[in-house]
Amino acid sequence: HEIGHQPSDRQIQTAAQYRYDFTIRTLKPKTTVLAALTTLRTSGYQLGLITDCGPDVPLYWHSTPLANLIDVPVFSCSEQVKKPDPEIYRRCLQRLNRNAGECVYVGDGGSQELTGAKAAGCLPILKRINLSEIYDARPELVNWDGIAVDEICELPQLLSGLESGVQGG
Repeated sequence: HEIGHQPSDRQIQTAAQYRYDFTIRTLKPKTTVLAALTTLRTSGYQLGLITDCGPDVPLYWHSTPLANLIDVPVFSCSEQVKKPDPEIYRRCLQRLNRNAGECVYVGDGGSQELTGAKAAGCLPILKRINLSEIYDARPELVNWDGIAVDEICELPQLLSGLESGVQGG
C-alpha cells in the first residue's frame, strides 16, 4: 500500500540519523554494567550475548565498549532465529563451547527470553526492571519465582554464591 507521500532525500537521511543515534545510545551500557562484566571476565567467566536486533546492531557492535567484554555475541538478525527459540541459545552455547547446565542466562524477560533459556537448559536469572516503563507485555514476569537481581553489578557475588551452592534471589 502506498501512503501517498514520497520522502525527500533529506527526510530519509534524517530518519537514518535518528535510527543510528538510537542504536548507538542503546549500545552504551552504564559504567556499573561495564565494571560488573569486567569483574566477571577477570574472574574467568566466559560471556555470551543473545540479542533480538536489527542489522544496525552488528554493524556498530565493534565500536561499543561491550565488544571487548563479550566473548560471543549472537545477533538474531544474523542468525535468522529469535528468542525464545532454544536454537539461538544452543548456538551461543556451542560457540562458547559450554553445556547449558554450566551456564546462566540473565535477562529482563523481553521476548520470553527466560522461558527460552530454561528450555535450552540454562539457569535463568531475571534482571528486574520497572515494568511501567516498557512497551511490550512480559507475562513470564508476573509470577516470577526464580533468581533475580536488581542490578547487573550484583552478578559477580551471586554467581560466586551459586558456585558455592548458595542461591540468592
